[in-house]
Amino acid sequence: MLADEVNSHNQDKLTICARFVDEYSNIREEILGFPKLERITGEKISEAILKLLEGNSIPVKNMRGQGYDGASNMSAERAGVQRRICQHAPSASFSASVCMLWVTTTTAD
Repeated sequence: MLADEVNSHNQDKLTICARFVDEYSNIREEILGFPKLERITGEKISEAILKLLEGNSIPVKNMRGQGYDGASNMSAERAGVQRRICQHAPSASFSASVCMLWVTTTTAD
């Protein structure tokens, strides 16, 4: 799962993308959504991610990886998104993304 937050038109939004292997062994990426955020804290971002995954019937416990930018609200080991997601999906190792998700610049209002 990849996620990145962006501020667009004075609104904080999140882009959430899933990377997975399909039934034909193809590696795919699908955009899951662009939820609006109340705040850009680790708590609120992780809540938005978990809610979106649950709403799409994606079992969080099956997650094997998570990637975000290096901002402290995303990557902090104590209160960041990566730590909060690991509480629900212990096998989801964290990797700092080397680039921002391109879709964050194309989100619709």
